[in-house]
Amino acid sequence: MVKKYDERRLNFFYLDPSPAAMAALVEEFLAELPGWQKAAEEGPPAQRPQREQTILIYMAFFVHAAAARPEFVRVYEQFVRERFEEASMLVPILRDVGDEQSDAVLREIGQRDPDLAEAIDALLRAPRGSNGAEQLRAPITELHQLDMRWSHFFATGEAAPIDELLQLLTWPDGVRAHLKAKLQPKTGLLARLSGRRARRRETIRELAELGVRIDPDTCAVINRDDLDRFIMMTGCRQDVERFKAVNAALPAKVPAEPLVRAAMKSSAMWSLAVNGAEHPAVVAVCEQAAERFEGAALLGVLAILGHAYAQRGEFAAAHRVTARHLELDPDRVDLRPSLARFELEAQFAELRARTGDGGGEAVAPEVVTAALTACAARFRRPPTYHARVTESVHGEDWSRCEYRARFAGREHEHVTLGRWNREHDGLGDEWIRRDSATYVNPGLWARLPDEWRDRCKAPAHVRVDPFAAVAAGGAPVRAHAPADSPHLVLAWEVPRLPGFEPPGDPGPLAVALWIDHRDGWIAHARVEPAAPGPAGPGFELEAWFIAADPPFTIEAPADAIRPR
Repeated sequence: MVKKYDERRLNFFYLDPSPAAMAALVEEFLAELPGWQKAAEEGPPAQRPQREQTILIYMAFFVHAAAARPEFVRVYEQFVRERFEEASMLVPILRDVGDEQSDAVLREIGQRDPDLAEAIDALLRAPRGSNGAEQLRAPITELHQLDMRWSHFFATGEAAPIDELLQLLTWPDGVRAHLKAKLQPKTGLLARLSGRRARRRETIRELAELGVRIDPDTCAVINRDDLDRFIMMTGCRQDVERFKAVNAALPAKVPAEPLVRAAMKSSAMWSLAVNGAEHPAVVAVCEQAAERFEGAALLGVLAILGHAYAQRGEFAAAHRVTARHLELDPDRVDLRPSLARFELEAQFAELRARTGDGGGEAVAPEVVTAALTACAARFRRPPTYHARVTESVHGEDWSRCEYRARFAGREHEHVTLGRWNREHDGLGDEWIRRDSATYVNPGLWARLPDEWRDRCKAPAHVRVDPFAAVAAGGAPVRAHAPADSPHLVLAWEVPRLPGFEPPGDPGPLAVALWIDHRDGWIAHARVEPAAPGPAGPGFELEAWFIAADPPFTIEAPADAIRPR
């Protein structure tokens, strides 16, 4: 049975490049090929190039894979010999990357079918590599060649195609040169009478609103980053609307040639960031480039690494490269929220690793008493802290939601909510929805615009208060000290947790708190039914808290509130 088409099998082939895996990919390609060819010929005009490109990606993949591992040539030979009509697309590949045995297979087919003899004879007379294989190694000059480099990487895992894509970031900044030429100040009576100066001042003002900063006296571009990429991207994401807005504000439209090169740069950067999030080998090559590159190209590499590390959940690394990015380009104040977020996420990741699962050695009562005394003193006044709280419901009504919040005393300053369920498996952390309106999440700014206050409500159990009340309510029923951790794990059984309404009627709740015995801080809390049974679905509540002392303060930009 042929597996359903899944591009991930091609994208991660290099991790397990066996002949059996290649045979499965060829089988999948041949099963999908008729539909792709029909769509390329008869489908909606806008979709035809995409299907043609899909076919080319696979063809390039087969070439690169066999060039790196000759044993794959035998796989292609088997398909061509046994299923020539279906596998005829593999014939030119077999000639380009094959050997004398492959040529013998092709001659055998020509002898078997006189109608093919002349075409195969011509194919065999042509130099090996002349059917497209050599073109795959040509320098990048067109947009479609970017996909061919990814085919090369997916087939072999080699660094060379990634290096080629990174080299695009070193190309000259065509938009900067265009802008400099068009804004060059002119002197004389004619310039004053024509109103050129006034128009130039208005252009500089409009571009500044879009992030392109021009010195009004010299008309030099102040941005350190590459404008080719800057006008086409928001972060590492291609942004058509941004490009339209910037292009409309320019004193003259960017000519076609530099515009195409700018599109290639932004596409290369986007593809590196997206694939870096999934392939450690891509990140490794980008890290090497970050040691070689300079100027705007280096800023581009650091942006790629920051995106990739953040998507991979490696927040300490994301913080490292973003801090370097901001150090090299201090005017990029838009990076500060990301820098603060990465630092905080890294702290939470470290906290999760440190608190463990609650095992360890039993502790003496006097140690528990000292920890609870310190806890009561610590929470006598409302602290400033960051919270991560996850609610999970098990069984048929499976769901999960996650709150991320920052509290300053009794007032919350930021809350985001992510939800998962059987219909929607994903974190909604990038925005906040209220009624029918969806708003862009402003990140993890410690100080929010007033407009967010009514939209960012957190249930009581997102706060540390209910857990501090449990700690102050009586002696725990169990106490453990995990190895290599400053925390004590104290367990209680309580009838309810203030502000938390569990699903069904689970009865008494088991509450475990990870309390730092040095200062009484509650770092981690876990709530679940004390005795799960048929009264309702199982559930689990996990909370982590980090003291923000001193708290960081980052202002949200003026356009934080806008429809998604």
